[in-house]
Amino acid sequence: MRVNKAAQLYLDDIIDRDSVICFRIYTQHSDQQIKNKTSRRIVPIHPKLIELGFLDYTKELQKRGEERILPQLFFTNDKGYGQAFSKKFNNKKFKAEWIDLTTLQNEKLLKDFHSFRHTFASKMSGRVLDSQLNFLMRHEGKSENQKRYIVQNQKVLLEAIQKMDIAGIIFPTLN
Repeated sequence: MRVNKAAQLYLDDIIDRDSVICFRIYTQHSDQQIKNKTSRRIVPIHPKLIELGFLDYTKELQKRGEERILPQLFFTNDKGYGQAFSKKFNNKKFKAEWIDLTTLQNEKLLKDFHSFRHTFASKMSGRVLDSQLNFLMRHEGKSENQKRYIVQNQKVLLEAIQKMDIAGIIFPTLN
C-alpha cells in the first residue's frame, strides 16, 4: 500500500475476513484519505508480519488506549500521516537502526518507502494472476479482462501474497 495508507491505519482497520487477518483500506475515520473510491480494499496481512509479533504489538496499543497503529505520527493537512512517516523512514539515522551500516552505504538500499510498492509489483509479476496483483495494488491492467477489479476471496489473496519472495531478508521482531 502507499505510505499514507499504511501511516493512517487504525486498530479497527485490522479485521478478520474469510478467517484471514486483513487490513481494511477505507475511510472509516475523518482523518483517513484514499486516492479514489476504487482504492478501497481489504487485503490480507502477510503471515511474516504476524509471525514477527504484529498482533501482539496491536494488543499492546489497545491496552495503552491508542486508536491508531502508528500513534506517534502526526497529521498534516493535505498530506495526511504519510508525510511524517516518509520523512522519518528516509532519515539515514532511522534506517541505521534496522539496516546494517555497511549495507546502508549501498545507494540501492537508500530508496524511499514507495520503492517497496514497486519491488512488490515486480517480484509478484508472473507469480500470481494479473487480476490478483491488480487488486492488491489497485492498478488497472492493460487488457479489458485485467481492467476490472475482481472481488477476491481473502484466502486466495493470502495464498497470492505468500508467493512474495522474502528469502534472505532479515526481519527484527516487533516490540
